[in-house]
Amino acid sequence: EALGVAVAGDTVKVAGRAGSPLTYPERVPLRAGVALLGGYGLGGTPFATRAPDSTVSVLHGQSEGNVVTVPSGAGRSTVIDGFLIREGLTGRGGGLFASGASPTVRGNVFYLNASNSAISGGGGAIRLELGSDALVDGNTFVRNTSQGQSGTVHASNSSPEIVNNI
Repeated sequence: EALGVAVAGDTVKVAGRAGSPLTYPERVPLRAGVALLGGYGLGGTPFATRAPDSTVSVLHGQSEGNVVTVPSGAGRSTVIDGFLIREGLTGRGGGLFASGASPTVRGNVFYLNASNSAISGGGGAIRLELGSDALVDGNTFVRNTSQGQSGTVHASNSSPEIVNNI
């Protein structure tokens, strides 16, 4: 709900849980200029500390489309950071889809996302197209697949900066 009312310049903090991840079974439309940060703890003072490696926030697409979509025109101040993004299933960009947008995608784990179109598909984890010059930094890609091109990141007519990923 907080993401729905956030405006450019806002940061939305999302809780996670150590040991047993806190799962959000939904698809997430990012908002231009908003930072969505996962991995915050609820113990002590809620949202005071962030440890996304141990306090896991899961965005679960339930195999029903893109898990995360970025609006056209969004720049690098649009951030998604610190999530386990899993089980998106669509023709293009199961985990994250951006067309004409250049977000910062940092510190996430993309797991079991898929692109299921051999004709125009690609980017099981991330699909960037039509001038999506995103920063993709410090992410981990595990068991993402595509019937088209690239199970991890597919860039079409885009020049993203892709660094420090495994």
